[in-house]
Amino acid sequence: MEKHLQKATENFSLGKILSYEKLNSSENNVYKVSTQKGVYVIKIFSKSAIKNIFDYFRKKKQIEISKVLAKADVPCILPLELKGKNFFKYEQYYLVYPYLNEASSLEFTEIEIRKVAQMQSKIHKLKICKKLPLFYKKLKFDFGVVTKKFAHNLELTNLIQNRLKDLNNLIDLSNQGIKKIKNNLCITHNDFKKSNILWINDQPVLIDFDTLGLANPTCTMIESAYNFAIKDNEINFAFLEAYFNEYKKSFGKMAEDFNEAFWASLNGKLRWYQYLVNQKREQEILKMTKMLLLIYDNQKEIAKIYERIDN
Repeated sequence: MEKHLQKATENFSLGKILSYEKLNSSENNVYKVSTQKGVYVIKIFSKSAIKNIFDYFRKKKQIEISKVLAKADVPCILPLELKGKNFFKYEQYYLVYPYLNEASSLEFTEIEIRKVAQMQSKIHKLKICKKLPLFYKKLKFDFGVVTKKFAHNLELTNLIQNRLKDLNNLIDLSNQGIKKIKNNLCITHNDFKKSNILWINDQPVLIDFDTLGLANPTCTMIESAYNFAIKDNEINFAFLEAYFNEYKKSFGKMAEDFNEAFWASLNGKLRWYQYLVNQKREQEILKMTKMLLLIYDNQKEIAKIYERIDN
């Protein structure tokens, strides 16, 4: 991998590499690279991330939209540009970003949660007519596959077997929900979570636009709120209400029926669940199974909060 990093730094004339370290990433190789001229983040896309020319142009389009967001005063970290290009290839495609010392905040306060809800609302209100991937896909999933693959993990298999009816019902309801919400779409980040937000002068700055696309604003708001309100398999209902309330104050009236949006909002997490199973990431599968059931079990309480801020 060092030769790829060297090629990237040479291409952008960043100077000799002094040191580098791999950062956490779900799919692609991401490195923090110190050079004679500064510190950078180099993202090298896996072959599964960009399989063909269509994937390449989709990624290019996502970068174009991120630039539009930045021009609309949505704080973003954008890739370096050279002769009008961001994407370059040396065996695999790569992007180079400036590195910021500010770390993502893992312990959000209610004030921070309100700020990120405002940011998401601002993105959703932008009228950008661009062809981007649609976020939602109908799902078919056999939880029996999970229990067979991970039969040695009794906690996971027992949980799935005991709640199999609820898990299957959750998928059915999600599939029904996405049929109803596809006519109202907006540009959205689609991975709006703590690790994709940096803080500069107490203001949120958005990073990582690999999943940017079209989605329903209400569904995306609900799903994102979970990312900030759920910790250690518990829902902080005060944080959830703060997120809902701040988003609605900024966005205005939301058109969707809550129940349809609630179930449709789980589509992204269910698709991520499928990915985790395919990658055999056992502990993350257990964590996600618990989260899905936590949300499922608290549907009525979440609905009450939504109705309270909607009146």
